[in-house]
Order: sequence, then C-alpha cells, then structure tokens
Amino acid sequence: MPHRGSRRRSHRQRLPWANLLRRVFGIDVLVSPKCAGPRRVLAAIHDPTAIARVLAALGLTAARADPAGCRATRPNSAAMMNALELRRDLGALPVGEPSAQKPNSFGEVRAFRLPFSGLEVGCSTRRYRLVDGDPPTFDPDVLVPTTFDDVHRGRDPVLEWALAHPWG
Repeated sequence: MPHRGSRRRSHRQRLPWANLLRRVFGIDVLVSPKCAGPRRVLAAIHDPTAIARVLAALGLTAARADPAGCRATRPNSAAMMNALELRRDLGALPVGEPSAQKPNSFGEVRAFRLPFSGLEVGCSTRRYRLVDGDPPTFDPDVLVPTTFDDVHRGRDPVLEWALAHPWG
C-alpha cells in the first residue's frame, strides 16, 4: 500500500510543456517578464508550413537551429532523461560532463511506509532503456569539465561555452 504522501503517476503521463520549461530552465513562460501578469496560449501551431509563414511575417527564419543542451554537473535521472530527449527530439547538442549514472537504469520510485518500523522506503517500479547497449554514463557531445576552481571563482564553463558558440 503506497504511503499517503506519495504521488501516483502513470509513466505514460507527461507534464505540460510550461511545467517542463519551468522545471528545466527555471522560467515561467505563462508569466509576463515585463509586468508579472499572466500569459495565456492563444494558439498552438503545429503545421510546419504555417509555422514558416508566421516566422517569415515576423522577419525570422524557419531554419532549424542546433540548440546547445546545457546541463548541470552530475545531473539526476530526470535531467539526464531531458538531455537525451532534447538530443533525440530537437537535435540538441549536450554540453558538459558525463552523468553520474547509467542511462539505462531503474526509476519511477514509489514510496511506502513499513508497517512495523514506520520507516518510509522507496522502490523502483520501472526499468528505463534509453540508449542502445549498456554504457556506464550518458556522455555529452561536447565535454566541458567544471573544476573546483571554476566553482570557487563563480565561473560556469558550460554556460561560457554555450555563449561562445551560438547556434543558427
């Protein structure tokens, strides 16, 4: 029996895009940066031809960019999965250091309380197979190490690399 505080979510259920952007990049696209008022989506355009026409009317190009996928040192499983999906779905270029875990691993931890001790424990309920083979880490396409000196000086070498290599 799951612990009362645990959230039950199907592995097929996806978070809304605005929540993903807030979790991954720390931005709330549904709040105006100018006045902090609410924004709302008026339309979602999925047709590539229509998107190209809208971008052309705005003086922008429809050419696909090569976004750089920056990630934190030793990302957790959700960050690693996001990096893999950004690479696969958007052609993003992961930059940084290898992950601290295997990309093919167990996840979807469910918490429950042991009846006699009262201890709360977690148990993985799903095995993820995100890449072929069984590599020990998820390696970025561009290796940009972060040293203790970088952290001590307040430098972010991954961000510096991304700013020095704009895409498009």
